[in-house]
Amino acid sequence: MTQASRLLGRIAALFILAALLGLLHVEAAAPLLGSYRERAERTESLQDQLRRYQREAALLPARRAALQALQSRKTAGDGFLDGPSDTLVAVKIQNHLKAVAEDAKAELRSAEVLPAVDEEGLRRIAIRARLSTTLSGAERILYTLETGSPFLFIDDLDLRVSPQNLRDLGEETGGIMDLDLEVYGYARPSKDGEK
Repeated sequence: MTQASRLLGRIAALFILAALLGLLHVEAAAPLLGSYRERAERTESLQDQLRRYQREAALLPARRAALQALQSRKTAGDGFLDGPSDTLVAVKIQNHLKAVAEDAKAELRSAEVLPAVDEEGLRRIAIRARLSTTLSGAERILYTLETGSPFLFIDDLDLRVSPQNLRDLGEETGGIMDLDLEVYGYARPSKDGEK
């Protein structure tokens, strides 16, 4: 054998050995690298989950306080009106309407207690009222009544503006109107049958 052929044989043997070592490395290291990647992805996923749990845990005291506030606000039977008699419940509605009107810078001119009516197992207790207010005051009154607690509903709504106040209707200080409405809510019937 010549020296060139020996050299070529050694080079070929080195290439074969390198290929075998590379193949062995790929065959042995590929599962390890795959396992490493899977564990890295799983670790990242668990760390994201841990961060979410930590954010939720940080909100827990505020949520407990909100829950406690909601539970303490459970007045008048979860939105139902409460009182010993229909008349006293109607007076509560009237007082509530008066407070809402004062907050809206309106004037409660008159209120009349309407007869209570039984509707589908509940007592419908209502008052008829007339208020003097502006357009924005009327909006505030209606919104407060319908979104507050106990649950109150509005019926037979009538807005009247005198001709001299019509041009000032959109202004806060002008455009005084009469707001006639019926405000009612529901009470559970008393267990002893008294009204």
